[in-house]
Amino acid sequence: MKAYKVYNPDDHEGYQEIAFGNTKKEAKEKAWSSSEFLSDTDYENVIVERLPFLDGMHDKTQEEIIYITLLNGWWYEYEDVRYDEENIEEAIKKGIVTPISVQE
Repeated sequence: MKAYKVYNPDDHEGYQEIAFGNTKKEAKEKAWSSSEFLSDTDYENVIVERLPFLDGMHDKTQEEIIYITLLNGWWYEYEDVRYDEENIEEAIKKGIVTPISVQE
């Protein structure tokens, strides 16, 4: 399945959802109907963009997906600590992310 970033462009906190689907519409519907931070957003205002580096990872755990996103320049906030590629080892030790090998 293809991976997509789904978000509200008016959300100044920068929250994004990762959704998987065979089409952009399918991913948008999945994210909009299940995401807590999109619940107050009109469906028409939700933006969907492709994330090819996550394609085919729909069967991975959230911790594995977060690991891959951190390696690709994203950040993840957990318990008021912001994790990114610079402190990924700390996130691994705390069990926030799970390292997986990436096939290129």
